[in-house]
Amino acid sequence: MGDHRSVSNDGRYWGFVPKNKVLGVAKTFFWETNKNKTK
Repeated sequence: MGDHRSVSNDGRYWGFVPKNKVLGVAKTFFWETNKNKTK
């Protein structure tokens, strides 16, 4: 999702990316589990 959901498109709009267009692979993911925690 983009910052402005009403005017943004994501993978649900574009569909799959052809394999020959993929330039890399993600190796690490960060996921916030406690959104109420202060930083």
